[in-house]
Amino acid sequence: MQLRMDNLLCAVLTKVYKSSAKRIDYLMIQPTLEYSMNPLEKGISFINPKTGAKYIFNKKYIKFQINNNVGIMNSYYKLIQKFVTDKYDKSQLKATLNSIIDDTNIYFCDLPKKVVGITICNGDIFISGKFLQEALHESPKNKNYNLTGISKIYLTLLHEIAHKLHYIIRKSISNSGDNYFIKTFYFKSEGDLNFDTIQNIALDQNATNYNVNQNNLLTNTEIESITDYKNLHGNKTLCESGEFFDAEIYLGNKQNSVTKSISYFFLFGACSKYNDYVCIMKSFLDKIDNPHERTTNCNYKLVDDEKVCCYYSYVRGNTYY
Repeated sequence: MQLRMDNLLCAVLTKVYKSSAKRIDYLMIQPTLEYSMNPLEKGISFINPKTGAKYIFNKKYIKFQINNNVGIMNSYYKLIQKFVTDKYDKSQLKATLNSIIDDTNIYFCDLPKKVVGITICNGDIFISGKFLQEALHESPKNKNYNLTGISKIYLTLLHEIAHKLHYIIRKSISNSGDNYFIKTFYFKSEGDLNFDTIQNIALDQNATNYNVNQNNLLTNTEIESITDYKNLHGNKTLCESGEFFDAEIYLGNKQNSVTKSISYFFLFGACSKYNDYVCIMKSFLDKIDNPHERTTNCNYKLVDDEKVCCYYSYVRGNTYY
């Protein structure tokens, strides 16, 4: 009921009902929605096909992987500077993110085919149930099948957490409080694009730092060019926090598929230096079309040759900055 009410309010209050109606009709009229009865508390068991090591995809695991990837942490930090304030203490970011994850109910739901995730006003996050099916499926012929499903859940959660981080910090610094249904606004304009950047983080115990291949090293000039604001976000970028975050973590190349390399890096690797992160991600993107990198379920934000989205991003992202 909360999910349906939230989507109806979003559609009406953001004045995009006509264009979004087809996307929410399913949620409004479906008499019964199949969804997980319990939040993601016990977690999902999965195995690293390369090492055989066993993992549990739960909140503890999610926090560990986020905290130990400087690319993710830096993208969240720049998001805050872009949309909320340039006075946020980055030393507080880890604790803020951990608190958000701990306080979030994460559900899986039969969402419309072209919607991968939704964040609603009470803070709950709903993820496409199709990703859960893939994560639980064991394929003898494709050992990376359920790993790809886990990756889709994780990457969708990263996007949805971006929405919550933006809103929670925006609300905390507002003198008059804030309204979840107000469209995203941005603090830094096109004429004020300097950002403080997290260049290094201290890794937690047991985190495995991803080794940069010597063949993947880039010069400082190349790194500066890749991470330049306009190269990351193009001339026209949706004025929306989740889309901004995705552009940051993929070096301006938001992905419609999940490759093996990206899955292994985000699910098993750690990265302490931002320059290393840029080199690593650039090498992954250079071989994104390699058939050996793709599993049978690699499509992530592409269904029937059309792009899919997070519903929160959709209703708030129809203007540009």
